[in-house]
This record gives sequence, C-alpha cells and structure tokens, in this order.
Amino acid sequence: MTEKQLIIGAEVRCTDGVCGRLHRVVVDPAERRLTHLAVKQDGWQAGRLVPAEQVAAGGADILLRCSTAEFTRFESAEVTAQEHAASWPYSAPELGGRFPAGVEGIERDTGYGNRTTIRDRIPAGGVEVRSCTPPTASSGGPEA
Repeated sequence: MTEKQLIIGAEVRCTDGVCGRLHRVVVDPAERRLTHLAVKQDGWQAGRLVPAEQVAAGGADILLRCSTAEFTRFESAEVTAQEHAASWPYSAPELGGRFPAGVEGIERDTGYGNRTTIRDRIPAGGVEVRSCTPPTASSGGPEA
C-alpha cells in the first residue's frame, strides 16, 4: 500500500455507499506496516476488520475498493464472550450445575450472574492504534 493519511474518526466509504467510521487501525510492529482498519458501523452492529489492501484513498474520507455487501463479509472487529459467574442459587458444575427447584425461571429472567465481555479483535502479531493511544518512539520509549 502506498502512503496514505488515515484519520481516526473519518467517514469510510465503499464503492456503493458509506459503511462507517474509522475506529482504530492495526499495525504489524515487526514489519512496520498497516495491516487492518477497524471500521465501526452506526448503531449496535459490530465493526469490521478491513484488510489494508482494500484502501483506495485516505484523508478526510477513506475510500475502500469493495462494495458494502463485501464489507459485511469481513471479519468482525470485536470478540464477544458470555460468562456465567457461579453465584447463588446456581450450583457449581461439579454438583450438576443446576438451579434449585422453583428458581430456574427467576434466574433466567433476571440474568443474575451473567456477564457479557466485548473486546477488540486484534489479528495475531498486530498492535492496535486508537485515538487515545499515546505516541511512542520506535525504540519503545515515550515520544519526545
């Protein structure tokens, strides 16, 4: 990819319409190159990790070389995990992992003890750069 300016927060367009805003980028520090753009869509939809090769133009607006239909097929930019914290009245898996009789409906309706964690997906070997990432020198120390 030739050198292009990518502004975090800039609108990102596909060949047939807007697909979101640039949320963060992923770089390969060993090869010192951009690998992916994390484009966040409006609303509650998860963003997408767009390979850097798809960038046609940068600047105030970023233009991709794909359609919006192709954009939706890129890998999600987030990882979601649901966990259940073992708490009363839930019993531990080694004890059968069951609710006591009569409380199953209450537990399921309230979601008591359930947790959803959402994390940024970062491809192996990559490092994310966000608008809040402090700058560092190539030696690893703080930028002067």
